[in-house]
Amino acid sequence: MDAPARSVEPQEPYYIKEIDGPELLSIPPKVTALFELFNQYKIIIIEGGRGSAKSHSIARLILYIMQKRIVRVFCGREIQATIEESVYTLFADLVSEYSLGFRVRKNRISHLTSGSTINFKGFRERGAINIKGIEGADICWVDEAQALTKPTLDQMLPTLRKKNSPVKFLFTLNRLMRDDAVMELADRDDCLVIHIDYFENPFCPVTLLDEAEKCRNRSERDYNHIWLGQPVKAGDEMIFETDALYGSLRVQPYGDLFFKARVIGIDWAAQGNDLCVATILDRASAEHWKLTQQIKWDEPDTTISVGKIFRMIGEFKPDVVCIDIGSGGYNVYCDLIAKKISGVQIVPFDGGSKDGVGPRAINLRAEGYWNLKDWFENKWLCIGEGYRADVLKQLERLKQKFRPDGLRQVRLKTEYKADHGHSPDEADSLMMAVWGARFIGKEPNSNTSGDGTVQRKNTSRRKRI
Repeated sequence: MDAPARSVEPQEPYYIKEIDGPELLSIPPKVTALFELFNQYKIIIIEGGRGSAKSHSIARLILYIMQKRIVRVFCGREIQATIEESVYTLFADLVSEYSLGFRVRKNRISHLTSGSTINFKGFRERGAINIKGIEGADICWVDEAQALTKPTLDQMLPTLRKKNSPVKFLFTLNRLMRDDAVMELADRDDCLVIHIDYFENPFCPVTLLDEAEKCRNRSERDYNHIWLGQPVKAGDEMIFETDALYGSLRVQPYGDLFFKARVIGIDWAAQGNDLCVATILDRASAEHWKLTQQIKWDEPDTTISVGKIFRMIGEFKPDVVCIDIGSGGYNVYCDLIAKKISGVQIVPFDGGSKDGVGPRAINLRAEGYWNLKDWFENKWLCIGEGYRADVLKQLERLKQKFRPDGLRQVRLKTEYKADHGHSPDEADSLMMAVWGARFIGKEPNSNTSGDGTVQRKNTSRRKRI
């Protein structure tokens, strides 16, 4: 999300009024815009690859401010087990290099004259978000902010506030994805975004320049992420290639449409604030399908949901309905089967099932996502721009795990929810709709499961994976 910086009305400066150009402020010219714009923005994001002096620039700026004003600074990361994992060492080295008037203690740095302080903290402790102790900060700097999760960010922004002056939030990162949680702030009017590369840093050491060139020769993909700060493509951890995902926004169907077909994939809300989501896919050509609509609701009552789905089937007249049978979804599936809807194939999808799963996945949910991955890479899916924020963003964030036996598993929905504050409901619904498309043209059979096997028992209590 490379949103341009937006101009706002200048506010009364309260940190930086003028720059006298001390040696401490030897930073790349591209970043010196901070000096003119610092007081105009509440949020400042500096992103880019290795060797671009992102962290150095912010650390030098903070030390300069601390000499001029009384400020309380907190430097944090999502997870910080020891002080050595923070920017503490960077500050300490700068203090020593320029013989600055700071007292460097074991876990705190303070200015001898102004009394300004820097404290260090990990925002997630023992698995829980902990923002306590940093209220009243003047400046909050998060380094390695690509690891910052949305739940942490949602707590941080309203928690860190002062009565008489706004808090400055500074983020430095090398993006993992196009839409890292911090980059969602880029569209705000009070946010300034600066991207900088190593070749725009005149202070970049020759050794790093040589290392960058070696990396470019070895792997263009690694070079683009590590040194140019471009979002990663699917590797050992991410399931989907970002180019394939966002390329679906530009896919134009071609060829003959021999017969129309429609599939609805329904992801059932398992718990908490999860949503029920129905994704409608329409055949657009012999090999292309288009995401036509997504319908969401949060009603936990299965009777009401059955009524919604039944009306949806009557309105959209699908050929296949593929429905998640995890948790209470199995009861919904049974109710739909009992209605004996003519001409509609009702396909149950049991994500935890191992029956009929291919050699690459541990269960049907993983198999379904690798099937969806194939669709994106073959450019069979057309995703409208209006669904980018939900579906593509969720798919881009989905991660996989590799087992010792070589099988792949999609990370648990609970893990995704812990990182991002919500479940990938829209993504799961799309995955089930695509899975349901394989049943187009088959005779309706109320007893076939999503993997083609026969349901022999009522498993109304199933583990959600």
